[in-house]
Amino acid sequence: MRLSVFFRAVFPIVLVLAGSFANAGETITVDGMEYLNSEMVEVCSDGAVYKTEEGEYVVLPWESLSEAQTSVLKARFKEGMMNAVYDAYLVKGSIFNVSKDGFVIQVSQEDAPDLKFTKGARILTSGLVLIKDLPRDMPRGEGAPVDVIAYKRGSHTFDMGIATKEIPFLSVAYPSWAREQEWENVDGKKMAARLIASKDGKCLFEKGGKTFVYALDQLVPDAQKRVAEYQERIKRFPIP
Repeated sequence: MRLSVFFRAVFPIVLVLAGSFANAGETITVDGMEYLNSEMVEVCSDGAVYKTEEGEYVVLPWESLSEAQTSVLKARFKEGMMNAVYDAYLVKGSIFNVSKDGFVIQVSQEDAPDLKFTKGARILTSGLVLIKDLPRDMPRGEGAPVDVIAYKRGSHTFDMGIATKEIPFLSVAYPSWAREQEWENVDGKKMAARLIASKDGKCLFEKGGKTFVYALDQLVPDAQKRVAEYQERIKRFPIP
């Protein structure tokens, strides 16, 4: 009898505590504003995306992430990290025009999402974009539906007949600097890998789904020169 009384007294407390832990989130500071009970929900090219207690979405920049937050980000959003590094966009719409330069896509979303990113890619909601290439199994005629993740290459001047318009220029292929390349070290050994980040004399490479850190000064001058060319694109991304 005493045991049942004990459980009746303690059980509500356990439920309250369990609910508290379930609802517990992180306290983060973005642009001087403190957000309590925030949950990491996505990754983007600028950092980790959090949903606040009020239901807003804010981005905690790469340089503000702790080692623990960075580890969680890499574990939970592995695919998204790659898309974020490679400046990816989610393009949904239909083919507006086909030209020698590629496929002009009329972007359309039924509803503009509150969360502007998915799997590390920025969600486009309207306008025109030029995609240099499309997956081979995707219809390519005017009016055909499009739903792809593509990577930014730059901008394109599209002649609309009565005027010209600057629109984003994308490709479904990884940018050349982000593809797997051959890297040689000072001992003459070579490896094929993708460069993901470079900072403070260290490089982060990816090979076969696994990442590893390599000292920049252990690469031959030609390899170091290539790293320097990519530096501005990748220096903000975290290295363990």
